[in-house]
Amino acid sequence: MSPASTTTFKQSAPTHVPILTPGIITPEVLRQWEHGALAYFKHKMIDPMNHDRLETLTFAKFLTEIRKNFLERDWESRVSAKLLNSQQGSGEFFLWYLELSALNSTLCDTDSFLDDKALQRKLSAGLHPKLGIAVTRARLSPSLSLLDWISEVADLDGARLTLAAEVAAEVAHPARPSTASATYTQKPRPSTSTSSASGTAPGTSSTAHVLLPKLTAAERDLLNHYNGCFKCRGFHAGHRSSECPNRFPSGDGYRALSVD
Repeated sequence: MSPASTTTFKQSAPTHVPILTPGIITPEVLRQWEHGALAYFKHKMIDPMNHDRLETLTFAKFLTEIRKNFLERDWESRVSAKLLNSQQGSGEFFLWYLELSALNSTLCDTDSFLDDKALQRKLSAGLHPKLGIAVTRARLSPSLSLLDWISEVADLDGARLTLAAEVAAEVAHPARPSTASATYTQKPRPSTSTSSASGTAPGTSSTAHVLLPKLTAAERDLLNHYNGCFKCRGFHAGHRSSECPNRFPSGDGYRALSVD
């Protein structure tokens, strides 16, 4: 084993004993082992450990001793700094929240652990700038629970990502004006060919580019419920709008999304 190798957590099922492989114990792996051990205790109806000196310790105090004796001295400050310095960036808000929630879980039972209000303040401070503005304008109720606040902000972030995808698609494939529109602004020239009754030159298309309507709140709710894509607007799309391989649907004859 290399001196730099870290331990890993193994447990094939909650009814099996949780195992840490040989190596350097990290806070994240220890937290995984803790969850595995608690699940094992629940399924096997095992009382708190009661051998030798440990017989007076609860499982929580036992974990405290493990952290004290096996983790690096500054592990708490390092994990806390990573949590507090984290920013959303351009990625999806909900995925960022899950990352921070996992880090915070690692700090459970320490002075650095953030309660719901503190975690919400941290998330608010690290939001993408445009999402931060949207959240401020939304005037969300201060009485919302953390999970309800997360849900509201995730909806606002979905609208931000949809708009960003639409702008990126327009930049990559800008709409070209039709020939008919172009001839409308040109000075008439003598021609021996016969023009159509509408004034469009023969052989040109009279179909103008029709922009796709913005998603309504009801349509966003449907796409969220059925794992749809905000760009191609298909249900059960199997991809996110930022990764959509399809082009935007045509706005010509567009019908609002429904499950009918």
